[in-house]
Amino acid sequence: MNYKILFQVALLVSISVSCSKTKTGPTPTTKTPQEYLLNKTWVFQHLVYVQNNTLGKYNRGGSSTIDLGKDAILFKSDGTGVYTNNDSEVFNITWQFTDNSETGMNYMIADYANGHPSPGSNLTLTLENINVNDHSFKYAEIYTSLGGNSTISSVERVPQ
Repeated sequence: MNYKILFQVALLVSISVSCSKTKTGPTPTTKTPQEYLLNKTWVFQHLVYVQNNTLGKYNRGGSSTIDLGKDAILFKSDGTGVYTNNDSEVFNITWQFTDNSETGMNYMIADYANGHPSPGSNLTLTLENINVNDHSFKYAEIYTSLGGNSTISSVERVPQ
């Protein structure tokens, strides 16, 4: 009787293995960081920063020490783009990756300083450890404002 049960189990396993199908189809393509980044408007999801030994944070829809709900950035393929501050003021940017692996970037906001328009002044930001996909743009951000205030941030942006 044990052989009968053992035979039935072996037969069942054999049938289920032989009937399993391996999915075949096109191999998914892998995009470069630049391809993920371009032509999307990226808004803050989370931001934690230290400026002059003061800790601040922004969490979309949550507890924040600063309102950045309207802050957005758009990167274009020609190395330009648009930055919109939280007052809905729009500024031109230029940008470029700093390494072949596209994990570092510098971008400059024209005529902008200390969070507001400043004709003739430009703010240059350095992004490091970039990790970007269709749904998230994460990086470390470093910059020094016109007044000499240094800021370091951990950022996650999402498409608008």
